[in-house]
Amino acid sequence: MATERLVQKLSIVTLVLIGIHVVNLLAGGPSWQVERLFHLGLEGNLVTWFSSLLWALAALAAYQCFQASAEPLERRLWRWMSAGMLVLSIDEVAMIHESFGHALSKHFLSPVVKETFRATVWPVVLGPLVLFTVIVFSVAIWYCVRESVPAGRRIFLGVLMMLLGGWFLETTTNFLNHGPLEWLWQVEIIAEESLEMFGVIVLFSGLLIHQKFLKRQLED
Repeated sequence: MATERLVQKLSIVTLVLIGIHVVNLLAGGPSWQVERLFHLGLEGNLVTWFSSLLWALAALAAYQCFQASAEPLERRLWRWMSAGMLVLSIDEVAMIHESFGHALSKHFLSPVVKETFRATVWPVVLGPLVLFTVIVFSVAIWYCVRESVPAGRRIFLGVLMMLLGGWFLETTTNFLNHGPLEWLWQVEIIAEESLEMFGVIVLFSGLLIHQKFLKRQLED
């Protein structure tokens, strides 16, 4: 019950953040302060801070699964997954991959190469790499939660939501931010960030369920 209440509260906060963004957007963006603090597509604001918090909670839940696991291989997998989620939490606030991409673009790539990279290298080269990472992560998760079906369902649903929002939609967002397609770009930003945040929440809830499952096993 405590798990569900926490998930509900996190979901409510997410809906409030999305709602503020939508209302400000429909009103024509009358307040730059609201735009700066709550725009879903910007970095370094309350939305990214909350996303970082969600990943930190997920990392903590994965670490607690590590502590409650008895099998050595499961313990190693949970530890690595916890570390990966912590890196994602840090990246949300510190903007590591954005800063790296900006430095690479500024010092090494010409405008033509940058456009080619965005149009071909990302979806063709980095896209499959991301997909491979997700597959490896999914296999590791399946192995760890193979006996905890309810937790596994939530975890895989959360991963699917994040994959749809954080990879598929993000790869197409920059192609829609001009001309008559700009309204679709705005919709896509809302869908992308909503799927990412709710995906982490669903993942987090699955980890909490599995943590309780592991604790019951230890008690038995």
